[in-house]
Amino acid sequence: MTTATTTTTTTSTALPLCNSSCVSTSISNTSLIAFYTFDSVFTDSSGFSNTLSGTYQSFVTGYVNNAVSFIYANSQRLTSSQIMNFYQLSWTMEFWFLRTASTTVTSCFFGQTISSSHDMELFLVTTNNLLYFGFYGDDTSGSTTISANTWYHVAW
Repeated sequence: MTTATTTTTTTSTALPLCNSSCVSTSISNTSLIAFYTFDSVFTDSSGFSNTLSGTYQSFVTGYVNNAVSFIYANSQRLTSSQIMNFYQLSWTMEFWFLRTASTTVTSCFFGQTISSSHDMELFLVTTNNLLYFGFYGDDTSGSTTISANTWYHVAW
């Protein structure tokens, strides 16, 4: 009598969650346009001197190290005097954020306008609790519903 045995192996990959250990990870800044830690400063760490200025509520404890707190109703924002070149380049923008209230109001994380015409106005906003990214005319939205009091990592 012969007995056959079948073995099934299931493999899954868990994506690592960035925590304070990610902060010490070396990255190459040779291709950076700007890099902001928001650890109590608005200095650009990329070496291109795209330092920010503006109005904000305070520095607060972030997901990793510090973060900047803004009050939407006060029109608080940070600005740069330099235009960043995104034209015909491959690039990624990423950051962590936490909203303390659910809202359908449009809130802007990033915006840059050269002119109000097709492909000349870059923005990353939330509207109706979804992320939207666009170049004025060819916009796209995320599918994750943004909830209050939850940290989100955005990479677009």
